[in-house]
Parts: sequence; C-alpha cells; structure tokens
Amino acid sequence: GLANSKTVAVQPSAGEDKAVVLSMTKTKKQNTPAKLQHKTLMRKEFRKMAKSVKNQVLTPEFCT
Repeated sequence: GLANSKTVAVQPSAGEDKAVVLSMTKTKKQNTPAKLQHKTLMRKEFRKMAKSVKNQVLTPEFCT
C-alpha cells in the first residue's frame, strides 16, 4: 500500500542454533495487531539466508 509502508526486521532466534527470524509487516492487516507480523524462521547457511533476505527486500513493495 502507498499509505502503509512495509518493514523488514532480521533478528537472531531464541535458541542455541544459528537460525535467523525474518519478520515483515503486512499492509492489509494494520487494524489487527495479532496478524500484523509475518515471521519466518530460517535455519540455512549464511549465504542462503542472505540471498533469501535480499530477494524478500528487493520486491517492488519495498523499492518505492
């Protein structure tokens, strides 16, 4: 959406493993805070994780 921009956050997971949590906000669910975040747990090696984060961020919704 034009009025509600999307945000991306990359955080380490709570466990001992080298996982990363990629959380993105949705633009259509602004009035329901429980459904606002879309979280993905990634347990791949670093190069694959960086590539997938780059592909998520370079979508046309983020490049405005």
